[in-house]
Amino acid sequence: MPKPKWNLNTIYISERLQESLRPISRCAMTTVVAPMGYGKTTAVNWYLEERAKAETLKMIRISVYSDNLAIFWKSVQEAFAPMSLS
Repeated sequence: MPKPKWNLNTIYISERLQESLRPISRCAMTTVVAPMGYGKTTAVNWYLEERAKAETLKMIRISVYSDNLAIFWKSVQEAFAPMSLS
């Protein structure tokens, strides 16, 4: 019997991290902070995919790459622009 091949694209999210992500659905805004390469985007994408299986999602993502307040608020405006809020 041949050995099953490992799927190298499998993402492991620990129970502890899953518990940390669960409050996202009850919060108006969530920030995820960690150094580069720690899997922030991967973890949030996993969580949102899991939630999308159960319900329709509406979300706005803003990535902050600067400590400049003007740049931050410009990013916020751009994120909300497609929603045509006035």
